[in-house]
Amino acid sequence: MSALVTCERAVSLFYGWGHPVAFHAEMLLMVDREVEAKDAARAALGMPLFTVARNIAQLERCASIAGFSGVEILGEMHAYRAAEERTEEIKEGLEPGQLALDQAAHLMDACSMGSVDGGWETLTPILAEKYRFAGYAEIAEFFESYNE
Repeated sequence: MSALVTCERAVSLFYGWGHPVAFHAEMLLMVDREVEAKDAARAALGMPLFTVARNIAQLERCASIAGFSGVEILGEMHAYRAAEERTEEIKEGLEPGQLALDQAAHLMDACSMGSVDGGWETLTPILAEKYRFAGYAEIAEFFESYNE
């Protein structure tokens, strides 16, 4: 029980990072709490993929706990999340600039998993637009200069 409480504390301290959530999923699985482990693993995989695991084997393990057949679905999942308009959240106060940043993060994860047609070269103008919209002109310029 103490280990699970510690995991929950780590998740709250490192908000937005997937590794503590993935570790929590592993711990839940170790104590035969499969349903909760699956939910935690899915939550971890909804975060930026670079924060979830240090290698593809760990990412595969998290995907397996989440009930996915492999990591291929992760790129599709992030591509889908990048396209979400989240109108209800906007109505509840989510800033449009924050939505653009969230979408950019999901697009980068989708691209890293091979789920963006045309790859990075196609994606950089879209990322530049999202970062400019969110008020990060210097980052937008970085993305715009990528294909020059």
